[in-house]
Amino acid sequence: MQSFYGRFVETATKHPNHIAVELQLAHVPGSSTSDVSVSYSYAELRRVAEHLGAWLQRQGVSAGARCAILANNSPRWVAAYLGVMAAGCVAVPLDTAFKSDQVAKLLKDSGASMLFVDAAHLEVAEAGYSTIDNDVPATVGRIFVIDVGGPARAFPNMDDVLSQSVPPLLPSAATANDIAVLLYTSGTTSDPKGVMLTHGNLKAEADAVFKTIRVTPDDTLLGVLPLFHALAQMANLLLPLSIGARVVYLDSLNTTELLRALQERGITMFACVPQFFYLIHERVMKEVQNRGRVARAGFRVLLALARVGNSVGLNLGKLFFAEVHRRLGTKMRYFITGGSRFDAKIGRDLEDMGFTVLQAYGLTETTGGAVVTPPGENVLGSVGKPLPDNQVRIERAEQHADDGAGEILIHGPIVMKGYYNRPDATAEILRDGWLHTGDLGYLDSAAIFSSPDAAKT
Repeated sequence: MQSFYGRFVETATKHPNHIAVELQLAHVPGSSTSDVSVSYSYAELRRVAEHLGAWLQRQGVSAGARCAILANNSPRWVAAYLGVMAAGCVAVPLDTAFKSDQVAKLLKDSGASMLFVDAAHLEVAEAGYSTIDNDVPATVGRIFVIDVGGPARAFPNMDDVLSQSVPPLLPSAATANDIAVLLYTSGTTSDPKGVMLTHGNLKAEADAVFKTIRVTPDDTLLGVLPLFHALAQMANLLLPLSIGARVVYLDSLNTTELLRALQERGITMFACVPQFFYLIHERVMKEVQNRGRVARAGFRVLLALARVGNSVGLNLGKLFFAEVHRRLGTKMRYFITGGSRFDAKIGRDLEDMGFTVLQAYGLTETTGGAVVTPPGENVLGSVGKPLPDNQVRIERAEQHADDGAGEILIHGPIVMKGYYNRPDATAEILRDGWLHTGDLGYLDSAAIFSSPDAAKT
């Protein structure tokens, strides 16, 4: 099947009883148990998505219509996203930090027919609609509340809709070249640009990552980045739902809940921006500092010994730092970082402690990751090699003639279709099939390295 939803259906058919998405609820002080969560199996997620998709079709929302989502990460966010695709529509995830005028601007720009919202963002959504001019088509202005129970407002909500009978879902006729997702990269400015990612882009991204990193139905991924973020869409939605893995989201995002999830949820892969790995590193180092001079000296010796072991392919970190692994998850296989420059010293410390830290580089315009350090060929400080079936080249800049740096250009099936209703901006960044990223980097025979003044890595 050519649509991403079709791929999800294939996965749900193979693994109906696997947990697909789970929300770890914040620990309540005094509670006797910390194992509190809500979840959907693959079969349940499919049932809810197809019910929502059928309801959208009954409401007259036509195939190709844009449906926005303004909500915190949750199983119901994922159900709304898949329901939109099941109906043959285009998902438009919005930044939950947006104010009402920014929401209004992007609803107008995308021509959204529906806005899925949770209770936490309903007030912003209502205020945003109140600022939309009267000349905006009537299709802009529908609100659907996804929270359990839904607020006592005059809006459709998920519980009510799921309790209604709906006609059978009409299969989507979406093709690989049709738009699946519209992700905005500049919603906080006066010039927002909606990145059009097709079903073909999503498939190409998933296929390329699977050729590089082993992901299986037995994996559990921790998703802390908001799902409107391109890295989160790729790592914590697109990949797991294509293979039958489980994703854990957090109801409350703080260091305590993050560490609790790593320790208790059987996490095997954690993809995130560098700041979260810095927090983990800082927590470990603070505990070492608090144990006194002898413990600090012993820790440094063990790190040095583990580094020697790593140089000959022997992972001593898991043995020397078993307590750290217990706290961060004994099943952890990969830490994956991207989105901004990663401090190689932090990565080296984590690797010496026995963790595998992969680095990636990409943009929203490349469906998330475009380059990654492959397991077994990991070079800290590098962002790695292009994903299979994609190409990267460096367009040399005269001012960087000495260091070999230049603009990073990317070509391949992960590159966006273009910017929504912005042929001018599309022509500026897409030339002869190559995406001009505006970022600086340089190549060696094995990897892509960021130059000292690279804007992103």
